[in-house]
Amino acid sequence: MKFNIMAKTVLLLNALFGTAELPVNAEKKTMELTPEQETMAKKALGEKYEDVRNAINGELKQMAENNFDLKAIEDELEAARQELALTTEANADDGKPNEERGNTPIHAQIAELRKEYDAKFKALVNEGVGDQGQAINQNGKQMNHSSTHLFGISEDYNAFDARPWNAKAAGVIKAGVSNFNDKVDIPLLQGDIEHFVRKNPTAIESIFDDFIGLPKDWGMQSGIIDRVVSGLIAPSEITQGDNGGWNPKGEVVIETEEGRVYDKKIDITLTGEKLKQIEKSWLSYMNGADGSHPWKTTFVGFLLGEYIKQAVLDSRIAQVNGIYVKTPKELTGLNVNSQNGLRALWYYYRDIEKKYKAFDIGEPTKENIVDYVKTMIEMIPLHKRNQQGWEIQLSSDLMVWYAERAGDFYQLQYTTDQGKTNYTGANPLNYPNFKFQPLVDQTNTLFIGITKSKNVEVLSYRENEKGEFTVTREKRDTNMFADFKEGIRFVQVGRKYTEGEPKEFEFQMLYSNSVPIFSSETRIPLFDPKSTTIAFKYPYFYPHLEVVQNDYGQNITDITGVVPGQIVTITGSSTLAADRLVVNNAKLLLGADFHLNTGGTLTLVVQDDLKLKKLNATTAPAAPAETDKEFNGTSFDSKGGNVFRFTGAANTTLANILNGVDGKQITIYGNDTANVALTVADVAGVIEVASNAVLGASTDFIKLTRVNGVWYETSRLIA
Repeated sequence: MKFNIMAKTVLLLNALFGTAELPVNAEKKTMELTPEQETMAKKALGEKYEDVRNAINGELKQMAENNFDLKAIEDELEAARQELALTTEANADDGKPNEERGNTPIHAQIAELRKEYDAKFKALVNEGVGDQGQAINQNGKQMNHSSTHLFGISEDYNAFDARPWNAKAAGVIKAGVSNFNDKVDIPLLQGDIEHFVRKNPTAIESIFDDFIGLPKDWGMQSGIIDRVVSGLIAPSEITQGDNGGWNPKGEVVIETEEGRVYDKKIDITLTGEKLKQIEKSWLSYMNGADGSHPWKTTFVGFLLGEYIKQAVLDSRIAQVNGIYVKTPKELTGLNVNSQNGLRALWYYYRDIEKKYKAFDIGEPTKENIVDYVKTMIEMIPLHKRNQQGWEIQLSSDLMVWYAERAGDFYQLQYTTDQGKTNYTGANPLNYPNFKFQPLVDQTNTLFIGITKSKNVEVLSYRENEKGEFTVTREKRDTNMFADFKEGIRFVQVGRKYTEGEPKEFEFQMLYSNSVPIFSSETRIPLFDPKSTTIAFKYPYFYPHLEVVQNDYGQNITDITGVVPGQIVTITGSSTLAADRLVVNNAKLLLGADFHLNTGGTLTLVVQDDLKLKKLNATTAPAAPAETDKEFNGTSFDSKGGNVFRFTGAANTTLANILNGVDGKQITIYGNDTANVALTVADVAGVIEVASNAVLGASTDFIKLTRVNGVWYETSRLIA
C-alpha cells in the first residue's frame, strides 16, 4: 500500500529532499524531517506546510490502523509492556525485577518487536503496488516508478498500459508521438480527465491559484447569485449644549452601493493535434521539472494546466480591464467584454454617476510624479488621510516613474560602485499608511486611483466553481466546459455634497485624478440591437462603440442613457454588407447623415438638453499605429515596436525577447521562405505558450502579452 490522498505531495517532497522514501517515525506514525528538510518543505509549501504535514500524518495513521500485520505486532508490544510492568511491580521488594520470558529478556523482546514494526511500517508506506519499483531520474533527482505505473502511483491515469505518453515519460518507450486521433486514445484520455478531477478535487483550484495575479489584500465574497448591496448611513451633527428645552437636531441620509457577478464560461476542445503538441511540452517539462507544481507530474494535470492558465489570465485581465457588453448567442464574445472590471467602475462612478469628486490637478509626468502623488494624498481630508489600509492604484509605467524620481530625491541611494539606485519602497515617501498597488493590466493611461484595499472586493458565486468541469466527447475531439459567476466591486463609493445639505453628508471612499481612465483607442463592440436606438443602461454604459458585424442591420436614430458633457464615439466598418446610417435629426445634431460603411469615426458631445451634437467625423478607418520591425536571429528587442517579422534563412527557435515592459502586447510573424520556420516555444522565465507555435509563412502569427516578466500567449493564427 502506498499513499493515496497525499501521493503527489509526497512525490514532491521526495523530489525536494532527493530521497526515495519519505522520512517517517513508525512509533508515532508521523512524518519525521530533519531541520534542513523541514526548512526546505516550509519554503516550498509556504503557509500550507502545516496543513500538508497534518494530512500526511493522518494518512500514515490510517495506513497503520488498516494493516493486520502491524496490528499483530502492536498487540505483542502491548502484551510485552504489560508483562514488564507486572514483573517489575511483583519484584519491587528486592528491586530486582525478573525481566525474562523464557530465555529472552522482556526489554530485548520489546526492542526486537519495535524494530520489526518499524521495518514493516516503512515498507507499507513505500512499497510498490504488486510490482517491482524502479528508479527514474527527474531533473537530477532519483524518483521511483513501478513497472506498470508512472511514479508507482496506482491511479489509472498514471498507467503505462494503453497510455504511451506515460511510458515515454518513464523511459519505457524511447521515441515517437502518441496517436491522439485514433478510436482508443481520445476516449481513454476523456476518462482519465474525469478520473483526475474526481480524485483530485482541489487540483483545479491549485492550477488556478498558480496563475492568479490579483492583489492578495483585496477582499473576497462568495455566495453571490446575481448582485450584492451595501448601505452607507451618513448622519449630520446631533450634539448641542443643554438649554433646558427640546430642540431636535440632526438628519440622516442612506445610500446603497451595488456589486454584481457576471455569468461566464470556459469552453475547451482537445483536438488530437493539440494533444500531440502538449505531449511534447509535458515530456520536456518532465526532463527539467523542479517539482514546484505536483499536479504537473501527471499528463492530465499538465494538460489541464496548459489550457486553464490562459483562462486564468483572461479572468484577471477582465477583473481589471473589463467593459461589459452582452454578446448575442450566435456570436463569440471577447473576454474583456464579459464583465465590468475595476477601471470600468472607476469610469462609471466618476464620469457617469459622479458619485465622487476627482482631483483636477493635471497629468502626472516623469518629473512631477513624486510631488503629484503627495498632492493627491494631501487633498484627502485629514481625518481620512491618517487612517490605515489605503492603496494607490496605478499602472506599472507610473510605478517605474515614481521609483526613478524618488531615487533622485534620495542621494543616499547613490553609490560609487553601482551609480543610481531606484526607490524600492512599497509606500509613498513619508506616508507609510498608503501602499502602491501597481496593476500590470492597467496600461495606456495616466490614471491614478486611491481607495482602501478592503474596499475592493472580488465576487463569486462559489469559490470552486471554475474547477467543476464537464467532459464530453464528439467524434475525435474531447470537449470540456465550466460555467461560473465572477465580478468585482467597490464596497463603498461616496456621495457628493449638494448645496444646502449638512457637510457631513459628503462622503468619499474613492479618490482619483481627472485624466482619462481608458486610452482614446478603447472601444467596445456595437452589436445589432434590432432597434434604431442605442440605449445605455447599467451595466452597459461605455460610450465608445465600434460596429463589428458585417450584417449590422439598423440605422441609428437615437442614443439614450447619456449624461451632459459626455463624449460619445461611433466607429463604422468598411466591410458592412449594406450601408447603414447615423441619421441627422432633432436628437442627433449632425448636419448630415453619417455613413457607417466608410469605417470612419463619428464624435459627439451630449448637451445639457441631452441632445447629441457632432464634434468631428472621419470618413476612413484610422491608420494602424503599429510599427513593424524585422529580426533574423534567436532573439529580438521589443522596444519601439509591436509587430515583429522573422526574416531568417534557416529554421530558428526563439530564445529570448529583450526589453519588454509588463502589459505590452506584441505580434510575431513568420516568413515565406521555403522550408524555413520560426518556432516559438516555452522558455523558462521568459515565454509561456499553450504549445509550440511553428510560424512557417508570412501570414502565420502568434500574439504575446508580458505579465510579471513573462510573455504569455494570447492568441495565434497558423495556416
